[in-house]
Amino acid sequence: MIANVLFVPEMKCNLLSIGQLVQKGFTVVMGNYDKVELFDVNKNLILRSKISKNRTFQVNIKVVDAQCLSAIKKDDKS
Repeated sequence: MIANVLFVPEMKCNLLSIGQLVQKGFTVVMGNYDKVELFDVNKNLILRSKISKNRTFQVNIKVVDAQCLSAIKKDDKS
């Protein structure tokens, strides 16, 4: 499970940061110039993707529990 990530349902594509995944203990393996694999701390394969025409790796991740977060600007006078 990849936890504590920002999910924006209206976006056409969401991005995963390789650096943040590595900091969380995941292992990222890129090889053969055409694929990427992501492993958890127990070396279980989490995802695998081939490179697309625009040199990105596209994956379809199912969201288990989405949270909606909002920001409110507080008026200094109140």
